[in-house]
Parts: sequence; C-alpha cells; structure tokens
Amino acid sequence: MKPVYIALEGVKGSGKSTVFESLVAWLDTTDVRYSTLCPTRKSPDFTWWERENLSRSPDDDLWREELYGHRARYAYENADFDADLVLGDRSVVTGYMTRWQKWGDPEITIARVEARHGFMPAPDHIVYLNVEYRDVEKRLFQRTRSYGKHDETFWRIEENLAAYREIRETCRIKKLRSTQWHIVDGAASPNVVFGRVQQIIEQILFPVPIFYSK
Repeated sequence: MKPVYIALEGVKGSGKSTVFESLVAWLDTTDVRYSTLCPTRKSPDFTWWERENLSRSPDDDLWREELYGHRARYAYENADFDADLVLGDRSVVTGYMTRWQKWGDPEITIARVEARHGFMPAPDHIVYLNVEYRDVEKRLFQRTRSYGKHDETFWRIEENLAAYREIRETCRIKKLRSTQWHIVDGAASPNVVFGRVQQIIEQILFPVPIFYSK
C-alpha cells in the first residue's frame, strides 16, 4: 500500500479533536499500520522550547510563531512516514490559515510559513469540517480551559472561515496544488461526522476497483 497522509482541518469548535480521537480508536481495531502527526500539539516538557514557553507572554506573537515551528518539527520527526497512513489532527494549512491576513498580504504569510515549516509535507488529502460560527458557539462556550480564548471570538472565527475558503478555492499555495479536499458537515452530530470521515478514509485507503466489460 502506498503511504497516504490525511489531515483534518477546521476552525476551533468544529470537532477535529473528537473526530481524531474516534479515528485513532477505530484504526486500532484494523490492520492499517498508521502514525499520527499533530503539528500544533504541545511537545514534551523536557524540550527547551516548552521550558522557554513557561516564561513567555501569550501576547508575544513572534515567540509563538517560533514555538509552533518547533512543535511542528518535533511532531514531524516523530511521525512514521513509512506507515500505510499518516493521520493529522491539523497540518501546515493551519499555519497559513491562522495568519492569512495578518500582514495584509497572504503572499507574506505564505513566505513566512514556508520559511518556518518548509519541512512539513502537504497532506495528500484534507478532510475539512465545515461549520459556521452559530454551529460552534455553544461548543466554545462550554469549554472550561482559559487559554486560546482570543481565537474563539466571533470575528476571529469568521476570519478563519474566510481564510479556509480562500486557501481552498484559489489554489494560490503551490505546496497544496496536489492536495484533495473533502468537505464534511461539521455541524452534524459527532457520530454522523465520524461516520462520514471514516467512510472517506476507507475510500482513500481501499478504493473499489473498477472492472470494465469487454
């Protein structure tokens, strides 16, 4: 089987973590040899950048840009790209999306992301959990964590949704030219969303052969 890299994408509250955890539990019951790649997830506490992060202000944007670069590299170097499937809870697309209009020109964002995340491959497939703010508002309100709240406001979510649309529809990022997008209604119930994503992954990993009659 040719290795395939599939990543989930979507704004905060779209259900990525829930779907990702369900997919991992499902894959554990199959014969698929898989690896995970979680580029924004916190690295182990022994890494110097996580120790350094303890003394940094959450408003230090340049540092956070550097921090997420280190986290992504750590995740990439610990993923197994010889597996049948590499499953990501996010991808390099998140880097483009979160800063798409930060400098008023997406081309600056593209250059900065690729300078810091050039080692990250583009996913072969992206499963995008499509939602609107009204779909995730209740989910975000119920979260008990205190960090990352600035990314959960109406205007920030709307900005991220617009960035995803432009990235997906314009194909201006050369790195993503061969990436296939699969859109899933993230507003549906968790079981329905998981079922649809599971079906997409099965179709990618085990395509139905086409037989031609003579």
